[in-house]
Amino acid sequence: MEWSLEHAEGLGFIGSTGAGKTRAAFIALKRAFDDNQSCAAVTHNAFACVVISAFSGTDEERQTARKKLTTFQQCEVLLLDDLGKPPTTERVDAELEELVEIRTSHNRPILWTSNGSSAWLIKRMGADRGPALVRRLSEFSEIVTP
Repeated sequence: MEWSLEHAEGLGFIGSTGAGKTRAAFIALKRAFDDNQSCAAVTHNAFACVVISAFSGTDEERQTARKKLTTFQQCEVLLLDDLGKPPTTERVDAELEELVEIRTSHNRPILWTSNGSSAWLIKRMGADRGPALVRRLSEFSEIVTP
């Protein structure tokens, strides 16, 4: 509850379903929004759908989806809910890795939630991307286990 954008560090909430992770993350996001910061929120499943549309939809769908991906990269604070929950694809994993890399390299915090531990996330994301993704999230986030 003490989180603020001044730290330029994200928050990761890890725990079982119903523990209040998403609610706590949205409270932090609202705090940033109330401080006039640009904010966005997306579930990992919705992110996967955006990625799929960005590369395989109609021209209009691709354009709309790519604008969303740019918003996720450039907003001051991003909330990524239920990380690791949807089935993974190579394209979605690559875009997620790119999103985290861009945000962390520009000191743009990510508020994120996950039902699983770091080991679970690594397994879900695969040996190629899992360790790097979890390392970046851990380095640039304070991890909270409600």
